[in-house]
Amino acid sequence: MDYDVNNAEFKGTMRKLERSDRGNADLFNEVYQQLFENDNVLKKDFDGIVSITKDEIDHIDEMDIPMPDANIDDITTSDIDNIMKG
Repeated sequence: MDYDVNNAEFKGTMRKLERSDRGNADLFNEVYQQLFENDNVLKKDFDGIVSITKDEIDHIDEMDIPMPDANIDDITTSDIDNIMKG
């Protein structure tokens, strides 16, 4: 039987296994389930990110668009979309 990740929810914490825990499948499956759910949520997030190709970057460089000085951390995907639309 596979893990069900259809309604995956990312959780930043999960149960830590202790030495006193009995090593049965239910206990391990609970931990693995959360790991799989976290992976699936992250994958969906990464799949939604639009990648910019080298040609697109070169095209932006060739355009005469004044670019304000900005910290790379301040640039959003909306900013990139607006630049691409020219």
